[in-house]
Amino acid sequence: MSQDELVSPARRAFFRRFAPKEETVEIPESDYPRPPWARDNREFLALCDNCHKCIDACPERIIQTSDETHTALQEKPVLNMEHGYCTFCTKCVEACPTGALDDQQGTTSLPLRPTLTARCQAELGMACNICEEACSKGAITADGLSAPVIQTDRCNGCGVCAFNCFFKALSMQRVQHG
Repeated sequence: MSQDELVSPARRAFFRRFAPKEETVEIPESDYPRPPWARDNREFLALCDNCHKCIDACPERIIQTSDETHTALQEKPVLNMEHGYCTFCTKCVEACPTGALDDQQGTTSLPLRPTLTARCQAELGMACNICEEACSKGAITADGLSAPVIQTDRCNGCGVCAFNCFFKALSMQRVQHG
């Protein structure tokens, strides 16, 4: 090493030369939505220790373990709204010992929105407005004779509309908040 390369004779600069170079670590995104009040992805993955207490605490049984193969995502809690809906009861937050779920973040909205994925009863000529009646946020308008109109900006993603649809014409699809 030449004299020109030594910029600072300070002790800190000396040790900095031997420190490992910083590597950028790619933080994987899950294919599944997180439980309610989950911190942002980086914090969630850092804090969640896979204790599964949130899964055990969920009375609706919509929080399950991820089946993803990436090491950072394996066995992490995710939402599965196929057979239930979220009541935002906060039991998952109360059970979380690490703070990966935090209801102080102020959001009571899930990154899910209902989407018509099949023809509903009303479109087939049968009077129906069950999804509208089920929605406490007034995000669905159904005249009973045509496809329901979904106002996604009013929706909190709870999934009660899709759960109550007899024909399973509504399904919850993941959306990016932004």
